[in-house]
Amino acid sequence: MSHHCCWCRSTDDDLPKAVGPGVAICGPCLETRETAERADQPHGPHCVCVEACCCSWCGAAPSQRDWIAGGGTAPWGQARICADCVELCREVVSAGD
Repeated sequence: MSHHCCWCRSTDDDLPKAVGPGVAICGPCLETRETAERADQPHGPHCVCVEACCCSWCGAAPSQRDWIAGGGTAPWGQARICADCVELCREVVSAGD
């Protein structure tokens, strides 16, 4: 099954991807997430609104992580990824090489 990257929208099956619940991120975009600024949180830095602010992979609220970067597009809206999930996804992508 082919998954598109929620950030660059690439469907290139040759790009390594980490796939989560309804979201995917490719290796090149994963590298840019590490240096991304924290996404604007609709309800402030301590928001606990799962749908709008939390990590699309693990569901963590912004107050539970160092940062959460947004900018991706998922079927329900904006995809977000936290610092911990960036590290986990990097391990998954590296293991696939």
